[in-house]
Amino acid sequence: MPPTRQLTTSTVAARIPYANAAPFYALWADAPFSVRNLVPRELGREATPDLLLIGKNGHRSHEFLSLLAESAELKGKIIVLNRVRDQELAWYYQRALFTVFPSLAEGWGFPVAESLSFGKVCVSSEIDSIREVGGDLVSYVAANDVGSAYKLIKGLIVNPAERARLESLIANRYQPTQWATAANVILGALSNTKTAR
Repeated sequence: MPPTRQLTTSTVAARIPYANAAPFYALWADAPFSVRNLVPRELGREATPDLLLIGKNGHRSHEFLSLLAESAELKGKIIVLNRVRDQELAWYYQRALFTVFPSLAEGWGFPVAESLSFGKVCVSSEIDSIREVGGDLVSYVAANDVGSAYKLIKGLIVNPAERARLESLIANRYQPTQWATAANVILGALSNTKTAR
């Protein structure tokens, strides 16, 4: 296994309008999306990091996996892992260049918190619940804005100094949410709801 891989902990899914992993797949592949294989085309296959998709298969994931299977050019470049134990997941995080979390809706962005706790830069969809977790330490992109995602991701691949700068910010400023704090926030919200009635 290569010592450095790009890592995303998103659920593997393909749904209209190409949600979750699908727009990011389009950056690596000759795919039926508006932006096609930009990263390998500009950087070359060898300079393009492997893209790991780690998570459970989601709704209509078979369509997305079929796209992967049909692409000879991506053999070994996009790897899907859907049964990863905690120890293995930690290994992948430690060796990732950075992470990607292209979620469209979250109750709380646990993979973003994991990424930051390992000191890794995270590119994530710009949704309120992710901002609650990562604040200004996450590199945000508008959901389904593949062009902006491409610029951000390419920049992180080709500019190790920028990655190091962002990792330094994370190391100095990220404070993980403690379970007790999370429980108190939930209990407080429930108490306010009960009082409002």
